[in-house]
Amino acid sequence: MKIYPAIDLYEGKVVRLYQGDFDRSWTISDDPLQVARGLKEMGAREIHVVDLEGAKEGSPKNIGLLPKLKEVFQVIHFGGGLRSPAEVQKALEMGADKAMVGSLIWTEGAEEIRNLAPRIIPALDVKQGKVALAGWLKTVPLNPLEAIKRLSEMGFETILATATERDGTKEGPDLALYSALVENPDMNIIAAGGIGSIEDVKALKELGLFGAVIGKALYDGSLDLKKVLEEVEDA
Repeated sequence: MKIYPAIDLYEGKVVRLYQGDFDRSWTISDDPLQVARGLKEMGAREIHVVDLEGAKEGSPKNIGLLPKLKEVFQVIHFGGGLRSPAEVQKALEMGADKAMVGSLIWTEGAEEIRNLAPRIIPALDVKQGKVALAGWLKTVPLNPLEAIKRLSEMGFETILATATERDGTKEGPDLALYSALVENPDMNIIAAGGIGSIEDVKALKELGLFGAVIGKALYDGSLDLKKVLEEVEDA
C-alpha cells in the first residue's frame, strides 16, 4: 500500500478544509516547499498536491509551484481545476507525474485525454452517494459503482476515491464505500477522507486498497508519518 501525504494549496499557502468547506479552512504554513521538505525528511516518497483555489475557480492557480516541488519529490500527483486537456498537459509538463482529474472526466473533454490514461488519476469524489464535481460544489446523478465501471471501460487503471463528507473530520474512512469499490479487480483505489489514525490506514490496507491520502491527521499530530510509512507502506 502506498501512502500519499497531502499538500493542499490556496493562495500559495498550505491549508486544510473541513468537508471541502472553503469557509472552514485552517492555514498550516505559508511555505509549501518547507512543508514538502519536512514530509520528505520523514520518509515520504510520493506527494499528493491539490490546488484548492484552482478547484474553486475552475482553472489552476498554484500550478507555478510544481517545478519547485519537483526538486523535492520525484513523484507528484497534482489536481485542482484541471478542466481542459490543455491544462492537464500543462500540469504534466510542469512536473506532475500524474494529473488528478475530476470534472473533465465527465464532460466532452474526456475523450481528448484518454490517450494520457496512464498518467491520469480520475478523482471519484463521493458526496451523499453521488459523484461530486467542481470542487464538490455540485453532484451528478451517478453512483460510485456506476462511475468506477465506466472509468474502467475508458481505460483508466487508478482512481482517487474521496468520501467528501469525511474529509478533514478524522472520523475514519468510509470502509463500506471502499469495500464496494475494491470489488472491481481492474482498478487500483486510492482512498481519501476521514483518516485519523494508523488503525484507519491499516483497515484500508486490509481491504486491499492501493493507497491512502493523509491530510489533517498528519498536520495536527494525530498521526506519525514515520510510523505509518514503516508499518504500512510497501517497499
